[in-house]
Amino acid sequence: MEYQISINPLYKIAEMGFAVTWKLIGLGLDKSLDENIDPYLNEEDTVRFLKDVLGNNLKRTDEIIAILCEDDDPVTMRKKIRELAQIEPTDQRVQLRKWRAYALQELLKEIKGDPLGHCELNWFWSTGLSIGDRLIEDYGNDPVKIRDFYSPQGAERTIRANEEFLAAEIKELSAIGKFENDMVTVSRGRVKGTVLLTTHTP
Repeated sequence: MEYQISINPLYKIAEMGFAVTWKLIGLGLDKSLDENIDPYLNEEDTVRFLKDVLGNNLKRTDEIIAILCEDDDPVTMRKKIRELAQIEPTDQRVQLRKWRAYALQELLKEIKGDPLGHCELNWFWSTGLSIGDRLIEDYGNDPVKIRDFYSPQGAERTIRANEEFLAAEIKELSAIGKFENDMVTVSRGRVKGTVLLTTHTP
């Protein structure tokens, strides 16, 4: 089956090579990542994605249909997704790392060409999205280190470190996904600007 590339976060997550799980969807819908940022998903994105993968995932047909039947009741839909997420044998921290990688990838695209864009990365690593990690050093009140951070060389170094971190995360999380109960996986092949989606077979 073929689907058009979409701005829907779930398609981007799949395109990164990550397994799409109920826990991942639940975290994206709720403010579970950080109470200070908006959820990454809405019900419309979720329904659209599930409708697209429905006919291509026989193992999860009943679960997907149960969620789609509540597409006019967001509260019940979220409740059922949370229930499926709770019984799903997936690691919540791994799902949070997927959302972090997605957010970091989008942020790196957004700040490209902005001489002070790397300051946004400093903010990024100070939010709940850091999941306890800290990629950027806390310079405190050290004037030398602060000046270096805002220099062109410091900006380049910061962005490069984040790009390298993201590449490593994508590689590791994609490998983990092979052992998760994926909704759908994305072929790396491209045909006329489309992404090929096929069911995941461990």
